[in-house]
Amino acid sequence: MVHRTDDGVLYTKDTENGGLALHQVLGEMVIPLVALAFLIVAFFARIPGGVKWAAITFGVLVLQILLAYAGKALPFVGVLHAINAFALAAVASIAMRKARLAGSAAQPVAA
Repeated sequence: MVHRTDDGVLYTKDTENGGLALHQVLGEMVIPLVALAFLIVAFFARIPGGVKWAAITFGVLVLQILLAYAGKALPFVGVLHAINAFALAAVASIAMRKARLAGSAAQPVAA
């Protein structure tokens, strides 16, 4: 967008933008479905604390979506949406690390 505005193109809320559309589709449909699938799998994986961390990740994701919708009416909430994105990445990373550690602890060491 910055390159196009240097050429004199004006952007409004009605301007088509593929990047923003992709962000919206991924954030509202694809990523929530993947997170929900991970939450369902966590119930069957028998990883200690797996359900807890999958639920926390899903909860932070729901908050992320709510902040996105709230940001349309209250633009300053957009800052919280950005900060929560980092929190979501951190929580998902912690969940992944705990699952990986639990998986490596369950495998016997080859002699």
